[in-house]
Amino acid sequence: MLLVILSYKSFVYGRLTGISMDRRIGIAAVLAVAVIIGASAYVFYSSSDSPSIEAVLSEEEHARGLVMSITAEDLESIGASYGSDLEISCGGKRIIALYTQHGKGAGMYSPAVNHSESTGKVTISIIGASLEDLGLAAGDSVRISCAGTDPLYGLMPHYVAGYTSVRADYDSDQQFGNYREVGGGDMREGLLYRTSSPFNLRSERTAYSDAFLKENGITSLITMDMNPEDVEKSCESLPSDAYAPTIFEAGDVHASVLSVSFFSHPEQMRSVLQSFLDAEGSIAIHCTFGKDRTGFYCAVLEALAGASYEEVRADFMLSMCNYYHFEPGTEEYDAVAATYVDRILYILGHPENKDHPALVDWRNVSFEPYDMESKVTEYLVDVIGMEQELVDAVKAKLTARLSGCRVARH
Repeated sequence: MLLVILSYKSFVYGRLTGISMDRRIGIAAVLAVAVIIGASAYVFYSSSDSPSIEAVLSEEEHARGLVMSITAEDLESIGASYGSDLEISCGGKRIIALYTQHGKGAGMYSPAVNHSESTGKVTISIIGASLEDLGLAAGDSVRISCAGTDPLYGLMPHYVAGYTSVRADYDSDQQFGNYREVGGGDMREGLLYRTSSPFNLRSERTAYSDAFLKENGITSLITMDMNPEDVEKSCESLPSDAYAPTIFEAGDVHASVLSVSFFSHPEQMRSVLQSFLDAEGSIAIHCTFGKDRTGFYCAVLEALAGASYEEVRADFMLSMCNYYHFEPGTEEYDAVAATYVDRILYILGHPENKDHPALVDWRNVSFEPYDMESKVTEYLVDVIGMEQELVDAVKAKLTARLSGCRVARH
């Protein structure tokens, strides 16, 4: 319409001023081109993405993930704040990543852009998976824009705030030490326990974990955050009346350093289950905080003991409640489960996704309960190739459904 009006006015103006018809046509054509160019520019601006910045990815020693050549101020300049969804474009790929402070609130198997206030660095990483799944590598140049707010971030204030290592901030020794007996299904009483580390020299929790072990007469430990040499060094520095070193001196600490990329290391599963079979008496399993690696392997053992999906999920989530001070049945509980525990259990029940969990569209997944014992057994035997005999021996020891069942080390 604007083009028609301008063309008409150019003809009228030309007629009134005595300009020839040829010149009037020329003026109208120039105006038409100007209108088209202007309209094109308007459409490009109004339909373009949000303001964006470029970053180059690089590897740095001790950095978690890949370092981005930008600052927090650069991200603020495009409207991003903690809890924002960032759209990252690279080579035709479009990735949505949560922007966090030190990774707080980041979901399992989802990319997160993390700002460290202590170093000032901005990195991108994925908990439990590799950036290679998303096709990102050192040397890549990416474009970043703000894509709104993460739908779950605002529902998790305690989880995002993080936990402390101060006993006074917790309601009980049990909550602070994150220790308890493991049950569910047909699990034998007095067999399996879980805790935070009794060997961590940098944590106030260590003394509480150690007291728990002594109180319950624990005779074997499955340690997943230290190798034997580091356990020995720790024992040398612990108080002389500490209980955990006596378990180590008796040769009953099964120690190794396990990854939180659970599904990328099937050999770790065999190691834990074999350690469980080899351990004598009452067994405690732990990592550093007793919630991530401990949570996963306790979930597997609970499932093999016949625990229901709901029982396994509740025990896994209890550690989250202990550390982050929220309650079951709340909006935050469900949000944290959806970003973390539910995703791990989903992969166990849908192992076709185990090699590339970062490619799952987590925001559109429906988390449905399933038969834990059946699915975990299938995962162990059919998916990662463990011997049925070994799995049956673990079940027997957990439940005492069979007697005298033991398998040789493989």
